[in-house]
Amino acid sequence: MRKGDLEVPSLVKIDERYYLMFSVLHTSHSIARNQRLQAQPVTGIHYLAADNALKSFRFSTDKFLIGEPTDPTGFLYCGKVVECRNGNFWFLASHLTNANGDFVGKLINPIAEWHLLKKL
Repeated sequence: MRKGDLEVPSLVKIDERYYLMFSVLHTSHSIARNQRLQAQPVTGIHYLAADNALKSFRFSTDKFLIGEPTDPTGFLYCGKVVECRNGNFWFLASHLTNANGDFVGKLINPIAEWHLLKKL
């Protein structure tokens, strides 16, 4: 990704690690990244990780947390993990577009005990 193209950042602490989640459009990937991965750019939600919220965050993987080049349900964007008072995590996001590429902007129902946290 190019600098400045990390949209709607969201910070969450999970098991003593900090994750800076962000959204990025498929049109915002750098040429160097596209050449290195030899894959179709993705719109979706990615993250950086750090042991300290005030230190440098780094990519742990090239794979997106959520995002596929073709997604029949529409791309999820603006993702956020929220920890509730009881310690459970919920994932919130919005559908950016539908399968035709039309803007939707609709919030999804919160996902409890979010299975994608296991990817982090």
